[in-house]
Amino acid sequence: MRAGNKAKLNVWNKKISRRMIIPGFFLLISLVFFYSFIYNDILETMRVGINFWTDLFAGNVKYFYAGRWEMTPFAYTKEVQAVYDFPIYIVFAIWNFPLWIAENFFGVDIFNSVPCLMWGKTLLLVAVALITRSLYRLCLTLELKEDIAKLVCILFLSSNFFMTSIIMMCAYDIIALYFAVEGINYYFKENNKGFLICFMLAIPLKFFALLLFVPLVLLKEKRIPYIIGYVFMSILPILFFRIILPCEALYGQPDTVAFSLLNMFKSTNLSNLAFLYAVMYEQPAALSRMFPSIFCWVVLFLLCYFVKIESKEKMYRWGIYVCFMAYAILFVTCMSHPYWLLIMTPFMMILIGQNSRYLYINLVLETALTWGMILAQIFKFPWCFGNAIVAGMFVPGILGRQDEFNPITPITVFTKVTGSDSAQGYLIGAGTSVFIAGILIFSVLNIPGIKKELPFIKVDDKPAVWLINLRILAGFVIAIIPVVLHVAGVWI
Repeated sequence: MRAGNKAKLNVWNKKISRRMIIPGFFLLISLVFFYSFIYNDILETMRVGINFWTDLFAGNVKYFYAGRWEMTPFAYTKEVQAVYDFPIYIVFAIWNFPLWIAENFFGVDIFNSVPCLMWGKTLLLVAVALITRSLYRLCLTLELKEDIAKLVCILFLSSNFFMTSIIMMCAYDIIALYFAVEGINYYFKENNKGFLICFMLAIPLKFFALLLFVPLVLLKEKRIPYIIGYVFMSILPILFFRIILPCEALYGQPDTVAFSLLNMFKSTNLSNLAFLYAVMYEQPAALSRMFPSIFCWVVLFLLCYFVKIESKEKMYRWGIYVCFMAYAILFVTCMSHPYWLLIMTPFMMILIGQNSRYLYINLVLETALTWGMILAQIFKFPWCFGNAIVAGMFVPGILGRQDEFNPITPITVFTKVTGSDSAQGYLIGAGTSVFIAGILIFSVLNIPGIKKELPFIKVDDKPAVWLINLRILAGFVIAIIPVVLHVAGVWI
């Protein structure tokens, strides 16, 4: 009997081992790529966050936003300053305190030390682990089956937007996104206090979280004074930090750091970047002009306020759908940076899980719109896919290093091959068109409450494994681009 049980256990272990080969290989390769890239934005935020400790111990915290600090990595030497709201710098200051010690007590050149840069980027790895767990728990709260919940997490981690945003461009937006997903989980559990606290943490880290908070509040709360109270509480941490740490501080001018309630209305330019991008595009209308983004958000918010959700199941579906739509409006109607697309990704994957009868079609749409946008990004933001993001990590130690950094981007190669960069605008337009078309069809297909099944070519809830593998392979191909450009810069 014991021998029989042992034989069964051995067979079961072999099956588990075989199943873990592909996921293990994927995680290993992803981890190698993860530590192969470092992007300028995270370096700047690391520099400012680390210098918080210098200001703190020198008694100059009030002048934090007046500081200017030299950043000296191989590919990104420049002077930097605090440009975001303070809470994100708290996170980076705490995480990178060991780097402050290494720099100030041991003279380590932290921005030219691969282990130090790896430590700085590992913060994102922790955030990835946290948000994956949170995403899985949210799926279970939404009463999705365990295998569907796992599939949602796999789709999120294998998304090409995850590859470009987290692995390549070090998007620390994922920290705010983690708190937002946690808050949404509390929201569906009817824990309003947890919901509010999580968004009070998320919104100061990345203002985009407010686009999730408002429609979710409007879906449940219909009393206008309460709605105003919720929104005010959600942005209260931002207002608090702007009062105690004025964004317009100047050294030697005490009046610029004096206590004033008016400071809550003053911010850095990049703190208002979301608003500036929201009003970048306009259309002639009525007395003057109309901003498509604001128009669409107002429509969405009003619909959320007027709609009456009568069951828990409907709330699950509408809640996730409005989160997706809030960000879909952002990326369709506004200018955006490549690493921002990450924030929409988890809600797309949950919608795919909730509408599993359209699993294949949704995956095709998600893959197509992702590739369209990444094509546009490569030609709109070529430096994000160039050799600069490779220069500071371990790859140059293996494949060689330039004596003096010379930037090479996909546009460099494109212009060299074609002899012209005139097609750049057309490629950006083509990619954007594919993205918007995919978003539009995805949005219509996944509207909650569509009862009649549409006559599509393939309607079932079985994941197309080949398509998931294709997404993974495409992600690896995209990640290879900067490495190839680095080799070209060294050897050609």
